[in-house]
Amino acid sequence: MTSGTSGRRWAADLSSKTTYIYADKFKASGRLTIGTSLTLNKPLVTGRFMSITVNAGKTLTLRSQPRFPRGRVLGGDGNVVFSGPGPFWVLPDWWMGSNSNTDANVALRKIITACGTTKCDVIMTASLQLSGQFAVPQNIRIWSSSGSKLAPHSSSKSGNGLVFGPGGDYTSGYGPMDLPNLSGFFGTAVQAIGTSNLQLYIPSLGASGTGVRFGTQGDARSIRGTTVEPFLVSTVRDTIVVDSRAGDSLSTSSAYTHFLVGVPTTAQSSGLKFLGGTPTLSSFVTTIMSVDPNIKNPTFNLITNKASGPISNAVIRAPAWAGFPADSTFVSGVFNGLSALVKVAGSIKTKVLSSSGANNAYDWGGAWNRDAAVNMYAGRQKNPPASALITSNYASIKFPPALLTGSWPAGGTRTFYLNHVMATGGLKRILLGPGRVPTLAEFTINPGIVVHSIKDVGSYNLEVTLRNTLGRALTKKDLTLPSGSSYSLYFNLMIGVPGLGV
Repeated sequence: MTSGTSGRRWAADLSSKTTYIYADKFKASGRLTIGTSLTLNKPLVTGRFMSITVNAGKTLTLRSQPRFPRGRVLGGDGNVVFSGPGPFWVLPDWWMGSNSNTDANVALRKIITACGTTKCDVIMTASLQLSGQFAVPQNIRIWSSSGSKLAPHSSSKSGNGLVFGPGGDYTSGYGPMDLPNLSGFFGTAVQAIGTSNLQLYIPSLGASGTGVRFGTQGDARSIRGTTVEPFLVSTVRDTIVVDSRAGDSLSTSSAYTHFLVGVPTTAQSSGLKFLGGTPTLSSFVTTIMSVDPNIKNPTFNLITNKASGPISNAVIRAPAWAGFPADSTFVSGVFNGLSALVKVAGSIKTKVLSSSGANNAYDWGGAWNRDAAVNMYAGRQKNPPASALITSNYASIKFPPALLTGSWPAGGTRTFYLNHVMATGGLKRILLGPGRVPTLAEFTINPGIVVHSIKDVGSYNLEVTLRNTLGRALTKKDLTLPSGSSYSLYFNLMIGVPGLGV
């Protein structure tokens, strides 16, 4: 049975008394065929094993968010169109199923056609493969579930992944796109070409030639307000590449990496590399929070200039609590007005600088001993000594009862400080959650104290504000066991955990 022979049923289901349209009411078997062009103003719902085939030359127009399960739902040579203000959430699975060996480019092109100029959120939930680079238009946003992955298909010639641009304003109003884990792109995993107001978060980026490329092309001569944040970068030759034409501009933009580990040992590699012409830089900052000290590639450079001329006004931040490989070169090439902050664990070796230019400023920070960082206690004071720094990304934080003296009014807040080596004003993902599981000999009863806020205020200080939600004032009695002894409050601190934020 097709839609063309069941018009009265469709009309009945489209009445004002109906909230949803259930496809399995029209076809008890596993397939519903759309034989005439059809527009549905209400959400279309399919069962778990129902598929919809749109015949060639026909169009199924959906004006409300459909309710389709994960898996292949849509097929046929006709078109599906999402029409309305959006955003519609759309799964590539609806066109391709859950087979991770299938080329996802086909499904993604179907999505582009279906969305047209309508805003759509593409939800990636599985391991997908690309046979070629995929250009993401301005009306498409990508959201990814935990564990989702994007890699090149075996038929890929370019080895490139996602491309944003050339040109276009990606302003969304609701935060960065959350891309899947990216791996295996022997070309470039992500490209931002002449983009404006683009924000990308990548949980992990591995085994690739170039991680992120900022570029210009054609009339797209400037990059503005573009931020790319690959959390963990592993075995990538060049993490960040700026490849533009002379005179093109890159402004108020940034690249931010939490961890850079395991660069390839067979080729020269860089944290930040400039290629092509010499762009005009303004407020473009690259931050690599931590570089693996076990990198074995002696040709690793923190920042490299391979462009046609000197690079002016570059800014790189590397507050690397793990330290740098002893034989690496921090800066290579010609720079003018370079601002480099590099905190080194241990002594600075030879080959630190292999560069030239004028008005370059280097801040080597102060050496510190991460093995001495044993203090896991919250305090009321800022600016700790080096020996009081927390270095672990996961830590159990203790709020001793002595810090909670006096009466704590209902709804009131108190501010404490944790001292973490990565708190240099750039931490974006910090979580302070429920306390550790207590042992039999220790009670960790929380009398209504919750985390109100936590933020990186720089100078190794995390500012923690706790709130009393008990509904009455807290006193010493609330922190006293029946035996008369007092107990501490515990919270778990997590720094830079993918997908978590304050």
